[in-house]
Amino acid sequence: MAKQDEQVTWYVDLAKGLPNDRAFFTLLELEAFATSIDIFGPMLVPGLVQSHRYQVAQFQTAPDGFDEETINRQVAVRTRRQEAMASADLCVVVGEEVLHRQVGGPEGMEEQIAYLRQLNALPNVDIRVLPFSVGAHPGGKGEFALLGFSEESQEPDVLHTDGYLAAQYSADTEPVRNARRRFAIIKAKSVPIEEHLQCVT
Repeated sequence: MAKQDEQVTWYVDLAKGLPNDRAFFTLLELEAFATSIDIFGPMLVPGLVQSHRYQVAQFQTAPDGFDEETINRQVAVRTRRQEAMASADLCVVVGEEVLHRQVGGPEGMEEQIAYLRQLNALPNVDIRVLPFSVGAHPGGKGEFALLGFSEESQEPDVLHTDGYLAAQYSADTEPVRNARRRFAIIKAKSVPIEEHLQCVT
């Protein structure tokens, strides 16, 4: 990480001046060399798999307000971030409520679901849905992500969570192991997005 931090990366210029904190750039650095990423998004579509219209609608809700130029630049950063993940194994589980929340209106959600299906067709991506029928589950405290790295790198897995106060990271064995168990349970109770969509149509 220290060596990579000294290098000029794609987001240095693209995100320059945007209202993102250092923790966000740390996430980008981790994602840059992760070989696997597992994400649970119980309330919103996680940023790595958001469609264009969904991104715009989310950035428009910023409490301090973003002007159009800032929104467009934030979308450009997120889009570039998605492109950088093309080679990582990505598993995303979203709560069923995520597919009902009309972010960007009906057309925005139609675009978002189509984008999730498009991503799911890729060999390294698995998009899943945790149905309402599951009831209580061990992911009720919000979104979290687990990033894994190649054996050659000798880097430990990292747990990432993001809240109202700040993003948090941990490579400590017990928090990561706990999150791995949580994700395994959530994934086991979830269904592939195509299967879910067939059941509700």
